[in-house]
Amino acid sequence: MRFWRKQQSSLTGSGLGLAIVKEVVEQHQAHLEVIGRNEYGGATFKVHFAAQ
Repeated sequence: MRFWRKQQSSLTGSGLGLAIVKEVVEQHQAHLEVIGRNEYGGATFKVHFAAQ
């Protein structure tokens, strides 16, 4: 898998975090839950892995 950075305006960071998370989630057949707004104004991301 190749990761790339999308052109950004005033945002900071590499922009690779979610692309890497997506790859890990797919490789482990996990589930990604995203809550659009938390109490700090950002988003909450939860990764659920199946019990073995």
